[in-house]
Amino acid sequence: MSVSEGGLTSREDRNHQRIVEVLENPATHFWLRAALKTALTKDPVDALHDAELLYLLLKERWEALREADDFLGAADFNEIHRWAE
Repeated sequence: MSVSEGGLTSREDRNHQRIVEVLENPATHFWLRAALKTALTKDPVDALHDAELLYLLLKERWEALREADDFLGAADFNEIHRWAE
Protein backbone atom coordinates (compact mmCIF):
# COMPACT_ATOMS: atom_id res chain seq x y z
CA MET A 1 0.00 0.00 0.00
CA SER A 2 1.53 3.30 -1.04
CA VAL A 3 1.08 6.31 1.19
CA SER A 4 1.13 9.89 -0.09
CA GLU A 5 2.79 12.85 1.64
CA GLY A 6 -0.46 13.68 3.46
CA GLY A 7 -0.61 10.19 4.96
CA LEU A 8 -3.40 8.99 2.66
CA THR A 9 -3.17 5.80 0.65
CA SER A 10 -3.47 6.21 -3.10
CA ARG A 11 -7.02 4.80 -2.92
CA GLU A 12 -8.01 7.26 -0.16
CA ASP A 13 -6.39 10.05 -2.15
CA ARG A 14 -8.37 9.12 -5.30
CA ASN A 15 -11.59 8.93 -3.26
CA HIS A 16 -10.90 12.32 -1.67
CA GLN A 17 -10.24 13.86 -5.09
CA ARG A 18 -13.49 12.41 -6.48
CA ILE A 19 -15.46 13.80 -3.52
CA VAL A 20 -13.89 17.24 -4.04
CA GLU A 21 -14.75 17.10 -7.75
CA VAL A 22 -18.40 16.30 -7.00
CA LEU A 23 -18.65 19.01 -4.33
CA GLU A 24 -17.08 21.64 -6.61
CA ASN A 25 -18.99 20.69 -9.75
CA PRO A 26 -21.60 23.37 -10.48
CA ALA A 27 -23.86 20.69 -11.99
CA THR A 28 -24.09 18.84 -8.67
CA HIS A 29 -27.55 19.32 -7.19
CA PHE A 30 -27.60 21.30 -3.92
CA TRP A 31 -29.29 18.47 -2.02
CA LEU A 32 -26.64 15.95 -3.12
CA ARG A 33 -23.87 18.36 -2.12
CA ALA A 34 -25.51 18.86 1.30
CA ALA A 35 -26.05 15.12 1.79
CA LEU A 36 -22.45 14.35 0.88
CA LYS A 37 -21.08 17.02 3.23
CA THR A 38 -23.25 15.66 6.04
CA ALA A 39 -22.29 12.04 5.30
CA LEU A 40 -18.60 12.93 5.51
CA THR A 41 -19.08 13.93 9.16
CA LYS A 42 -20.70 10.59 10.06
CA ASP A 43 -19.33 7.13 10.69
CA PRO A 44 -18.59 5.76 7.17
CA VAL A 45 -20.49 2.51 7.76
CA ASP A 46 -23.56 4.35 9.08
CA ALA A 47 -23.40 6.79 6.16
CA LEU A 48 -23.15 3.90 3.69
CA HIS A 49 -26.15 2.12 5.23
CA ASP A 50 -28.17 5.35 5.12
CA ALA A 51 -27.17 5.91 1.48
CA GLU A 52 -28.20 2.37 0.58
CA LEU A 53 -31.59 2.88 2.22
CA LEU A 54 -32.03 6.21 0.44
CA TYR A 55 -31.19 4.53 -2.87
CA LEU A 56 -33.75 1.77 -2.29
CA LEU A 57 -36.49 4.22 -1.28
CA LEU A 58 -35.86 6.48 -4.28
CA LYS A 59 -35.70 3.51 -6.64
CA GLU A 60 -39.02 2.16 -5.32
CA ARG A 61 -40.55 5.64 -5.66
CA TRP A 62 -39.34 5.93 -9.25
CA GLU A 63 -40.67 2.47 -10.11
CA ALA A 64 -44.08 3.29 -8.59
CA LEU A 65 -44.27 6.58 -10.48
CA ARG A 66 -43.16 4.97 -13.71
CA GLU A 67 -45.85 2.31 -13.40
CA ALA A 68 -48.64 4.77 -12.57
CA ASP A 69 -51.14 5.22 -15.41
CA ASP A 70 -51.11 8.99 -15.09
CA PHE A 71 -47.31 9.39 -14.85
CA LEU A 72 -46.20 12.03 -17.35
CA GLY A 73 -42.49 12.01 -16.56
CA ALA A 74 -40.31 14.57 -14.86
CA ALA A 75 -42.29 17.46 -16.39
CA ASP A 76 -45.21 16.72 -14.07
CA PHE A 77 -43.57 18.22 -10.97
CA ASN A 78 -46.84 18.80 -9.10
CA GLU A 79 -47.60 15.08 -9.13
CA ILE A 80 -44.04 14.11 -8.26
CA HIS A 81 -43.80 16.59 -5.37
CA ARG A 82 -47.08 15.25 -3.97
CA TRP A 83 -45.08 12.17 -2.94
CA ALA A 84 -42.75 14.27 -0.79
CA GLU A 85 -45.51 15.63 1.45
